Amino acid sequence: MRLRPRRFSAVVLDGHKGCAVQVPFDPAEAWGELPTEVVYQRVRGVPVRGKLEGEAFDSWIILRWKKHFLLLDNTMLRSSTLAPGELASIEVAPRATATES
Repeated sequence: MRLRPRRFSAVVLDGHKGCAVQVPFDPAEAWGELPTEVVYQRVRGVPVRGKLEGEAFDSWIILRWKKHFLLLDNTMLRSSTLAPGELASIEVAPRATATES
C-alpha cells in the first residue's frame, strides 16, 4: 500500500551534523508505525522519498529534541539551489527501506 505524500514549507536549518528542516507533523500519526533504520550512530530515522523544490531525493526523518527533522544533504541543497535560512517547498512520503527502488 502506498502512503499519501505530505506537503509543507519549512526554513532550511544549519546544524552541527548538516542541514535539515523541521517537519510539522509526526510521521507515525500521519502514516502509522513505520520501520526505521540507523541513520548515524544510534539515531534511527524513518526512510522517506520526496521532492525538495521539485528535485527528487531520498532521506530520513529523525526525532531530536522531541521534534521531527528531515535531513538534507549537500547534494540535495545544491540541486534545489537552497541555502540555510531559506524557505523550502517539500513533498515527502515514506519508503520501505533505504534500498527500495
